[in-house]
Amino acid sequence: MFEKFYCIAVLTGKEDEFKKNAKLLESPLALPKGLKIHVFKKLMRLKKGKIYEQVLFPGYIFLQTSEDQKEDELVKLRRVPGFIKFLHRDGKIQPLTGKDLEIIKELIQFGSRQGFVKAKFDENDKIILLSGPFAGKNGTVIQVNRRNHRVKVLLAGDLGIKVDLTYYDIQHEDWSKEEDEFKKKNDLPN
Repeated sequence: MFEKFYCIAVLTGKEDEFKKNAKLLESPLALPKGLKIHVFKKLMRLKKGKIYEQVLFPGYIFLQTSEDQKEDELVKLRRVPGFIKFLHRDGKIQPLTGKDLEIIKELIQFGSRQGFVKAKFDENDKIILLSGPFAGKNGTVIQVNRRNHRVKVLLAGDLGIKVDLTYYDIQHEDWSKEEDEFKKKNDLPN
């Protein structure tokens, strides 16, 4: 059976509470049967080495439903404390599509809790993530905090998803030798 995925904006920091309260509504008269609520989390590391868990998409939760799920049944989630809005297009609740849908499906394959991610990047450049649920995905580095070993990345996609990632194995490519050789070979000034 095919599935649909939706995104809901909730109060930041209350994602787990929203999920818990939504599950309390599960009954034949409340939420649709078979609805799954996902709150994705990521391991992070402080500069002193302490490891903790952080919500990967602060202020957002994701719904997984069956293909035949009617959007008007999902509006019951508006009664859950912390609900802000459904992400929609043209005023109508719409399932995720394109790259956003691909990202969420890949995250679900890895589970709701993500480990540390290897990333190959240079600040303000396009990057490719090397491992984890985002492996092979493109994004743009927004901010790098080398002291705390963190990087904020804007993933490619329509939603403009920003994620904070921790890196433990960064590969810096030094192209200065190749640049010098090219300049020398082509009689260009240094």
